[in-house]
Amino acid sequence: MTWDPVGDAHPRYSGPGPALAWPSAPEDFQVEEIPLYPASGEGEHLFLFIEKRDLNSRELMDRVARTFGLNARELGHAGLKDRNAVPRQWISLPAKAVEGKLDELGDDNYRLLDSIRHGNKLKPGHLSGNRFDVFLSGDAEAGFMEARRAALRGVGLPSDGVPQRRRM
Repeated sequence: MTWDPVGDAHPRYSGPGPALAWPSAPEDFQVEEIPLYPASGEGEHLFLFIEKRDLNSRELMDRVARTFGLNARELGHAGLKDRNAVPRQWISLPAKAVEGKLDELGDDNYRLLDSIRHGNKLKPGHLSGNRFDVFLSGDAEAGFMEARRAALRGVGLPSDGVPQRRRM
């Protein structure tokens, strides 16, 4: 698939640019959640920062729940992340359920990056935004790409009807 990094994605910009190939491997599209607020370090819930691949968010939460003998409804998340990427996202679960067991977490598709306690369960919307790293291939001059990148910094990218902005 080819993509013009602004002309195709944002109606405010027009004009042809070089054709660029959209990422074909999960490593070429990386997403990191930006929390709405920092975790306090204290409380009944444990926030886990997890990197995953080839799993959607619900599959991830099911695996984590099974690891600790929890019902997936006991886990919380701020946003849903794509399986066709390498996302880093926060989920929460009851801290008492995982005391001394965090080393059991992870498999070939996900790994724990960080953990911190907090007073409440994560819920959809507890997310400030997402940081994206997208690696494109194609024939484009560096000056053209830098100009498009600068334009995107100010307006973001549309998100298929989801009320959020993508920041580069």
